[in-house]
Amino acid sequence: MAEYFFDLSASLIIICLIFAFYLNKYQRMSINRIALVSMIFLFDSAIAGVFFCITKYTVFAVFASIFSPLCLGMLLIYIYKSCAYKIVRLVVIFTVILPVLLAVATGVASCFIDNEVIWWTSKIANILLVMFGTFYLIRFRENTAIERIFLLTLAYFMVISSYVVSLVMPHIDYEAFAISILMAQIFLGLRNPDELYDVNTGLMGIEGFRDIIRKRLAYIEKNPDQHMYIVTLSLHGLDSFAKLMGDKNSTLHWMDVVTELTRFTHIASLYRIDKGLYVFILEKGDRDEAEYVMRKLDERMKLPFGRDDYEANVQYTLSIIDAPEMADSLTSVLNAVKMIALEGEKKNLNIIRYEDLDFDLEKRLRETEEKVRNAVADGKLEVFYQPIYSAKEKRYVSAEALIRLHDGDNFISPELFIPVAESNGYVVEIDDFVIQQVCKMIAGRKIEKLGLKYIELNLSGSDMIQGDLAEKLQRFIRMYSIHPSQLNLEITETSADAFTGIVEDNVIKLSHMGFNFSLDDFGTGYSSLSRVIMLPFDIIKLDKTIVQPPFMLEDEVERENARKLLESSVEMVSRVGAKMVAEGVETKEQFEALEKLGVDHIQGYYFSRPLPEAEFINVVKEMNKKAL
Repeated sequence: MAEYFFDLSASLIIICLIFAFYLNKYQRMSINRIALVSMIFLFDSAIAGVFFCITKYTVFAVFASIFSPLCLGMLLIYIYKSCAYKIVRLVVIFTVILPVLLAVATGVASCFIDNEVIWWTSKIANILLVMFGTFYLIRFRENTAIERIFLLTLAYFMVISSYVVSLVMPHIDYEAFAISILMAQIFLGLRNPDELYDVNTGLMGIEGFRDIIRKRLAYIEKNPDQHMYIVTLSLHGLDSFAKLMGDKNSTLHWMDVVTELTRFTHIASLYRIDKGLYVFILEKGDRDEAEYVMRKLDERMKLPFGRDDYEANVQYTLSIIDAPEMADSLTSVLNAVKMIALEGEKKNLNIIRYEDLDFDLEKRLRETEEKVRNAVADGKLEVFYQPIYSAKEKRYVSAEALIRLHDGDNFISPELFIPVAESNGYVVEIDDFVIQQVCKMIAGRKIEKLGLKYIELNLSGSDMIQGDLAEKLQRFIRMYSIHPSQLNLEITETSADAFTGIVEDNVIKLSHMGFNFSLDDFGTGYSSLSRVIMLPFDIIKLDKTIVQPPFMLEDEVERENARKLLESSVEMVSRVGAKMVAEGVETKEQFEALEKLGVDHIQGYYFSRPLPEAEFINVVKEMNKKAL
């Protein structure tokens, strides 16, 4: 009667576990499916035990003797596969297959032959399976979470105790019940696929990445000649992109990116470990293979993703981590991945080498992000103005508005906080602040009386992909009763190139409303003359990287080549018929040379650095008073 009770209880427990297994979709993971098969074997064993108790038919005892060791064997494989990095066939043969065959053969034989030796051999074979499982837990304890180790160890102790009891009191056989309790505890230790997989992309996530890195590094520690190469891919500006393109278009765009990334999974395993952070693990390849993967990714990432209205290029950074040479622990690997993303975004690099990383950068960027997050609310932002000089009129005719972030008595460099603001989406709020302050200054200071025709206002790539950009700017000019022509909207060459269709739509729409446009940083991106002609740019600003080299390079040949590049750029802009502004002019020599080339508008420290509003007004008044 006791046997009947324990087998029936075991059956009920396993039914509940199998139901929960499917209910929670644990079958998605191959390693968890091994546990499911083990449950089914135990269920069959327990049901066979129940029928044997009721009918006393030997066939049911045979089934119970077969399925019980098979259950333990599958559990042993589950433990081995979840803890060890590699499955060694020879180990599986001697620790799983042979004991299972022995347990099945002797178990079946004991059903027909009343022999104590055969009965004892059957029990010992089952105990061997449990002992090997315990050995694996101890052997690979560093490869898995401590809570799982504790749970499985406790469960195995209970099963071992059940065999001890069955040996002492053979008339009470509750092995199936004890194993079902073991299955329940293992079930609790199973990994939910939602923990290991990223629900948005369907890729393995951070937990799966931690598992494989932990196992792989433990394996490498015992095999020093082995290496693991990790190719990292960091995508930048995701939050801003999502805010401005809308949920539907943003989702379609990033799913297109993920689809393209999965094309590389035949070479390496792909994981999404955080928003915008992807890693490819080459478990068997060498450095050349990793370089090949990175090169192919670089080629694909340079092309646009998406379709129709949301087609866009993606800002990205690629790198390679060699473990354990560059990172010898899970923590150091994760830190390296994040550092690559941060520094790659800061330096705007598509490929960055591990040895070039600045490991103090993470702390600075974290502090900067906190200040950027609260910049508007805390009143830490201030708009500065840098006047633009007309060589023809001999006075200041316009100015560029530039944002500054206070940090106590000092300022945080825009080169540091602007990329941070763009990456986390705060750049839109900051740009709205700048637009409002500039409109307020134009209205209150009556810039036309100062002799200024307009104020140049920088629009980031995030601004240019806003669907309601035109409506927002229209609200501001109506609020402050200014004319659209008093704002000249600057977009960078790289922004225009990254979001071609959306940028063009916004430029044309705003141009029809009366706004004028400047193409900023000309020469730093990939714009062609056809792009410049196609869009209604009133002003093209020559970047300082084109303006300064002819006067600063020491090598005569390099200086001459730089001069030719400057002259050809000036000629190109002249042919288009747009006004020119030379940025970064710092010396009289530069100013006079540019004036001879026909560059009329000059911006740079030679005339004035960026100034706070009140100081800027005084400087403009003083200069333009002399011109009159």
